[in-house]
Amino acid sequence: MINVKEAWQVAAAVLTSVGGGGVIVFGVSGFVGKRWADRALEKDRHEFSKLALEFKSQLDRLGLVHELRIKEEFDRLAGLWKQVATLRTWFNSLPHSGFGVVLADPAQEEQRQQKIRTQFSTALDNAGQYLGEEAIFIPKQIADSANELLRVGQLEELNIIGLHDLAQHSAEVHQQYFKERDGHIEAFNKGAGQLEMMMREHVRGERSKEIS
Repeated sequence: MINVKEAWQVAAAVLTSVGGGGVIVFGVSGFVGKRWADRALEKDRHEFSKLALEFKSQLDRLGLVHELRIKEEFDRLAGLWKQVATLRTWFNSLPHSGFGVVLADPAQEEQRQQKIRTQFSTALDNAGQYLGEEAIFIPKQIADSANELLRVGQLEELNIIGLHDLAQHSAEVHQQYFKERDGHIEAFNKGAGQLEMMMREHVRGERSKEIS
């Protein structure tokens, strides 16, 4: 029969055995948990890197799209200004007050003026066609300002159609004809200057956005 001393020895041995096993179990659990945590962290890092690359790719695409949009817009604005500049050249070439270039031969002078009127009408038609096709791609404020210029040009075309022939035979009509033209040229030149300033400010604004 086991005495008290032996019983305590057995109990101590059992407790020591269990305690040691507990230490082993907890040690293994800690190791396995750390491995799982490292794997989970590595997986998260991989997913984050993947998302970061996708996000950068999307930003690059958006940047390219924006850059192409700005370039196309600038090209259209440049095209519009060429149309306006050409129209302004022929508009100011029309005979008006203070315009002193006149050929000595009346027939040649009328032929020269007819050529200028034809070039003016052609430039007006070309500018109107260009704006009609490209207005949707041009900033509205600029397109509206350009339309106002074309309306002034159209008023002068009506002035030519309505009064040119009559002005050859009536001093009063001749005076009215040139008075109307002077007003149209003044309005056109003023509007063209405002349009140029508006376009320059828009271009500077878009370029500053690109830099920032």
